[in-house]
Amino acid sequence: MAAISSLSVRDDGGVVEGRASTSNLWRVCIRDTAGEALGAGIALGDGVVLTCAHVVAAAGEPPDVEVLVNFVGLEGSPSFSANVLPGSWVPAAEDDSADIALLRLAPGAPGIAGAPLHRLPEPAHRTVRAFGFPDRHTHGVWAFGTLAGPSGPADEWVQIDSQLPGQRVRRGFSGAGVVDDFTNAVVGMVVTEFTDESERLAWMIPIDTVVRYVGAVARWVGDDLPTLPRPGATMTIGGPIAKGLDPWLGAIRTSFDAVGKTPGELSRRIERRLTSTGIDSEPTQLMRPPVTVTLAGVDKSSRPEELLNEVVKPLLEGGTEVELQFSDGDSPGVGLARKWLREEIAVRLAKLAARVDQVEAAENDLIDKVKSAARLGYEAPEIPWASADLRHKTHLLANAGPGADPAKVRGRLTSLERQAERALRALEQVDLTPDPVRRKCEELKGLLRSYNARVMEHGLLEDERLSTLYRPAAEALVATPCSPPVAEPLVHAYVDAVRRRLDGGTGAAR
Repeated sequence: MAAISSLSVRDDGGVVEGRASTSNLWRVCIRDTAGEALGAGIALGDGVVLTCAHVVAAAGEPPDVEVLVNFVGLEGSPSFSANVLPGSWVPAAEDDSADIALLRLAPGAPGIAGAPLHRLPEPAHRTVRAFGFPDRHTHGVWAFGTLAGPSGPADEWVQIDSQLPGQRVRRGFSGAGVVDDFTNAVVGMVVTEFTDESERLAWMIPIDTVVRYVGAVARWVGDDLPTLPRPGATMTIGGPIAKGLDPWLGAIRTSFDAVGKTPGELSRRIERRLTSTGIDSEPTQLMRPPVTVTLAGVDKSSRPEELLNEVVKPLLEGGTEVELQFSDGDSPGVGLARKWLREEIAVRLAKLAARVDQVEAAENDLIDKVKSAARLGYEAPEIPWASADLRHKTHLLANAGPGADPAKVRGRLTSLERQAERALRALEQVDLTPDPVRRKCEELKGLLRSYNARVMEHGLLEDERLSTLYRPAAEALVATPCSPPVAEPLVHAYVDAVRRRLDGGTGAAR
């Protein structure tokens, strides 16, 4: 095998609905100071470029050697000086592992958002492309291939089988960003080729391996890419809501291919992935971002029933949402998964009914407050009634019948849960106090606080007469709704009493 040089590919933006943005595609070529092309790198943003260490070493003695980074995708193809970022030089070991470096661009380089880097937990059968500069191709060419699976030293590479007809990934492609066709995400960096052209083989360093060697790259890495969709049955079970936890925004998704794998093997892979992203599967870790684990080909694993009971069930009990993909919709595992899903739905429906009761109670409480406001002559705002509609929809969902698709019922249930939460928040935010009244009440609160502060300054907090007048005034100001006609005479009675007490006692200034 021989090291190969290349040009990287970068996309501006992140993943939107599971697909990386394809706008503003930038490519950089790494050259020596004489202008000769050495290879390529992946622009990450913030003036940092990811490349192979052997590409940099071709320019001179590493890691202090200077190279030029040529932005070939920009008008005029400007070049900028770059050096190895301290602490980010990991040359190839004797077994060919590692071979990674980060470059820091000199001041004045264009502000580029960076490539959409994403881990690819299950790389097999994904079609990819890379852009490189082999001999006699001054302006570069695309090569297309298919990922075959883990390979190389300690399985830290992924094999690329070049497609026919077309260019093969070869010398001139080292350091190239490997772009997943399905998502347009950069999932790895080309590192080497097999020199026998008839084999059409090459290898990439996947993003998770890059991060393992150079942890600084993690800041530019997004969510794991989902497994490619398969025919058959798919259902999603569990999650923070099913566990009774409050879900966070910014869910983490990670995917695994269960085909041919043992429960123990998958469990170890899942544990490593969740740990590497700062998330573990322990049920005691309540304050965490929600996690969705996708398992593809569940019925094609070595022991499907054990996989469900020994791997999936503990994940569900820990509050992790699990998406199960079956290639055969009639396999025994599908029945067990549907049973779990029906049990989850029953529990969540009961919780939803209780939540709707809370919405109705909040509405009734608001009705009483509106009546009080009306007696005081206030014009009350419109109340966002929601409980009747929510109760009707919950009843229909609970009586959908045994023939209803559990996956669709779960989707509607999630929507109703969100509606109930929004309705409760909307009721809590209703303010029955009109602006002029609110301003008057705030003015009275300020007056009461200022005179109470004088009482404290003069050591009169134990004065029984003043305390007797202060309590009803304070209570009137915190009442809902606040009524100035009720509160104002109470406040002024306290203020007058404080003035008389101070004048008659210490003679303190008013």
